[in-house]
Amino acid sequence: MTDQYVEAASDEQIDAAVTLSLRLWSEAPSRPLIQAVSTAVTQTFCNCVTGSEDAVEHHLSAVHGALLAEVLARATSHTREATRVAEADIRELRETEYGADAVDLASELSFPASDPPAWMGR
Repeated sequence: MTDQYVEAASDEQIDAAVTLSLRLWSEAPSRPLIQAVSTAVTQTFCNCVTGSEDAVEHHLSAVHGALLAEVLARATSHTREATRVAEADIRELRETEYGADAVDLASELSFPASDPPAWMGR
């Protein structure tokens, strides 16, 4: 970004926009993340960084677009990491709960997508 925007778009403000984006998205997870990012960028940054530049250029300005891209990239990175950690925690809990019982574990892992595995006792 150009020097005139360095103070207005600091790393701290970008991180604040990421945090706000993730909070907004968690409140309405069915909407695309970019909508939450757009709202967060508008609420976090001075209008001189976003709206005024858009008005001058008569479209999404390069600075505004760069802010959206950076906040979206950081928010996406956070969601991937959170998902990876959550999946590992869930896998560990399930393995602890079911141990070596492959049928019960397969049944739990497939829920609710399918019926439990069939048991053929003779």
